[in-house]
Amino acid sequence: MRIQFAEFILDAGSRQLLRNGHEVRVVPKAFDLLELLLERRPDAVSREEIRDRLWPSTFVSESTLTSLVTDLRAALDDDAAEPRFVRTVYGRGYAFAGAAAPATAAQTQSRTRQRPRLVPWLGAALLVAAALAGAWALGLRTAKLESPSFTRLTFRRGIVQSARFAPDGQTILYGAGWEGEPSRIYIGRADSLDSRPLDLPEGDILSISRNGEMAVVLGRFVSGRPPGMLARVSLAGGAPRELARDVTQADWSPDGQKLAIVRRVARADQLEFPIGRVVHSGGTLLFPAVSPEGERVAFLSYGPEGGVVSVVDRDGTVKPLARSASPFGLAWGPRGDEVWYSESGGPFTPHQGTIHAVDMRGRRRVLARLPGPVTLNDVSREGRVLLTVAQWHFSLTAQLPGESSEKDMSWFDGAALAALSPDGRTLLFSDRGGVYVRRTDGAPAVRLGAGRALDLSPDGQWALASLDKAEATLVLLPTGAGETRSVSLEGLQPIGYGGGFFPDSRRIYVNAREGERGVRVYVQGLAGEGRRAVTPAGYAATSNAVSPDGREILVSDAQGRLFLAPVKGGEPRPIATDEPEASAYKDASSPMQWSADGRYIYVANAGKDLPMGVERLTPLRIDRVDLRTGRRDPWRSIPIADPAGVTGAVSFHMTPDQRAYAYSYGRILCALYLVEGLS
Repeated sequence: MRIQFAEFILDAGSRQLLRNGHEVRVVPKAFDLLELLLERRPDAVSREEIRDRLWPSTFVSESTLTSLVTDLRAALDDDAAEPRFVRTVYGRGYAFAGAAAPATAAQTQSRTRQRPRLVPWLGAALLVAAALAGAWALGLRTAKLESPSFTRLTFRRGIVQSARFAPDGQTILYGAGWEGEPSRIYIGRADSLDSRPLDLPEGDILSISRNGEMAVVLGRFVSGRPPGMLARVSLAGGAPRELARDVTQADWSPDGQKLAIVRRVARADQLEFPIGRVVHSGGTLLFPAVSPEGERVAFLSYGPEGGVVSVVDRDGTVKPLARSASPFGLAWGPRGDEVWYSESGGPFTPHQGTIHAVDMRGRRRVLARLPGPVTLNDVSREGRVLLTVAQWHFSLTAQLPGESSEKDMSWFDGAALAALSPDGRTLLFSDRGGVYVRRTDGAPAVRLGAGRALDLSPDGQWALASLDKAEATLVLLPTGAGETRSVSLEGLQPIGYGGGFFPDSRRIYVNAREGERGVRVYVQGLAGEGRRAVTPAGYAATSNAVSPDGREILVSDAQGRLFLAPVKGGEPRPIATDEPEASAYKDASSPMQWSADGRYIYVANAGKDLPMGVERLTPLRIDRVDLRTGRRDPWRSIPIADPAGVTGAVSFHMTPDQRAYAYSYGRILCALYLVEGLS
């Protein structure tokens, strides 16, 4: 198949994409996607069909497909906001948007055969040019770098929060939490590996003005950046002066007189420029960067389709520039006519970290491809870049019945615990797109199928899992012999991670949305029989939510407050507490387990409000709540032996008799690099 569209020709036989006769480099999967969209034009192709065609019998996440579409658009120099070729069909998939027609062999050959006729004289010219360039480089030593150079600046174990160039372009300031300690601000130089902490309270560097005035956020945190107190302090010394509360990020205007800030208000972000004047609000907003002329602010926003790089002017007019699956990190380019941003690559995805440049017309180009995840922190006037490269790992740890110490039960590097059997002998977890069970005696893990694990039936025969498709679906995976069974939902859209079994192993509950209604908790049999909602809209359940007698479900509202919902129906009733103003109830304490007699529930602390979600602090603190009196008592504190880079426990499960427990936790180890030669 040879198809011509605009200045491009796709040659399926030779697997080449040509643009005006010159081959365009495109990753194989992006080529396959373009071929599929051209075959089906003008019809839309669903996300599910694309995954089945490109990754048969393999589980891939939604973000993987979105990132692939981003790669294809970059190869075609296409704009997601005003597409010429690849159009997003919201709620379904993608379609080819342009006109296309079969290309003849002569057309293809005439374009590809032009190049050999140029070789004799072009080769000689190149030799002469190379000789002149070599002499110039040897004489003046100012030749442009042929490829970027990377100089590592940090070597300790922990998390780099952010980094900025000082006005001299040589001094570097960065925020980091080393060896599990809270983040502090450090100062060093580009030509030295030495750095030292500044005599400032715990926090992170946000921006440095041309006058040497730092904007910092003060607070005690190890990973992520919860809202904190914005302050200004001179690089020359002195005490910070507080400016604004609940700020996550900020950037100085070029004259050093005003700040653009992101402020957290009622679980959403608002962008202010200057402080107090809201120019944009809603959702998650990150990395505000004031333009060199001081009239616009570039920023990242996140929604269901991924991230968007945008600029907003002082009047609040927003102009989207580029859509991306997982952008993280942004700054204006050295000339001031482009925004440079990093595509993080994300943990456990097949995609590389990428640094892009996009101009004000939405035209993008790739500056570098790197083993991700990466974060672009800052760009100097000379075009040097401060880049963070991270290594992610999720570990699975268990303390088994009758043993006094914990045991590492990790499999690959992305284990997310979903369930622990009542006898403490079997773990259910997700890892690298698969659902696994593993005996705690050390036997190898067994892969049950693709998806994300939700719960293990009390009788140990089934695993409930979610398939991340265009429309999420639930399946029952047999832990032994048997066939996978789809869970009939008939019009319900599963939401989030909540879902699990009743004690009888014959019923399940699930968080789902029906039509335009809000999220509710539904109960049904394994085959879909007897389905009904047990809560009004606005409530959701987590794992281990059903009481031992199967009569109540532990749920929470949007504010994280805990309720007991009767399975037979009725209004959820709040759980009494002897500490009505306790932050643990305000900040979404995570219920984990009922006691065997149904008198108590065990909850874990959840105090870090991160931009991308909530993680529990370490050490992990478990409290026991008496459901009759509301009394809350500490039960256990679980430290992690090696705290360097630990972001927090993401899942905790224990047996009804509390004799065994298991949890998974994340670790990020970062290194800060100085990159030169990008253009």
